[in-house]
Amino acid sequence: MALGVYDYYKEKNLALPIILGINNSQEMNEKIMSAEIYGSVDNDMDNQVLRIVKCMESVLNGNTKKYKKVWYSTPYAVTRE
Repeated sequence: MALGVYDYYKEKNLALPIILGINNSQEMNEKIMSAEIYGSVDNDMDNQVLRIVKCMESVLNGNTKKYKKVWYSTPYAVTRE
């Protein structure tokens, strides 16, 4: 998505904002090295998969009371009453 933001700004001839990305790639790294994109972090896919599996196990076992939020996406998080 950071590269998409970069492409949009370049296409519209707009001044680039500070762009930070997730999922470092060769193209992203080149943009960082040329100072067109500020930085990037690697997406920790293994940890995300582990957390999704643990959450799904809880759902399948009917043990969801420990989760205050059902959907973690701000500002539209679905919160349990």
